[in-house]
Amino acid sequence: VLLPILTFVGSGYHMALGGAKPVPVNPRLYRNVRRGDIIVSLAGIAANCVLAVLFTLLVVPVGVLGHAVPALSQFLAILQGMFVYGVTINLVLAAFNLIPIPPLDGSHVLTHLLPLSWALRYQQVGRYGIILLIAILSFARPVVNLWMSPVFALSDLALRAVAPFVLASPWPI
Repeated sequence: VLLPILTFVGSGYHMALGGAKPVPVNPRLYRNVRRGDIIVSLAGIAANCVLAVLFTLLVVPVGVLGHAVPALSQFLAILQGMFVYGVTINLVLAAFNLIPIPPLDGSHVLTHLLPLSWALRYQQVGRYGIILLIAILSFARPVVNLWMSPVFALSDLALRAVAPFVLASPWPI
């Protein structure tokens, strides 16, 4: 709770950065360490992508139900608004986690794609990863915007596809 609040206030209300307890993984149980680490690293990203698709698809039946039962339309419009935000948030989380800076998941994938000598040097940067990540988010906004531009294009495309089913909301979405 404190980390997002401190980074949000400390960045002049431009960025909130949170943290999570890492998922306990035992690499000794992998049959192939390289492949196993990549799969585990990409699992969260895949889950975010699946959730984004699921939220996009859920907009349609909720819209159809809202048009069929007008008494529920205001409640369902709010629910749809949550689905719409869920699409964008999950796509942003997937892209953010793909950034190849430790401790993000993209760094695990990049480590296994680099030659061994480069991978060892790259892993040494890991202890400064959070500082590097905050610096990039704070001072390299155009780079972050470029990295995230496919996310917003994909989110916009998904939401335009289901736009005919979106109910009128009491709040702007």
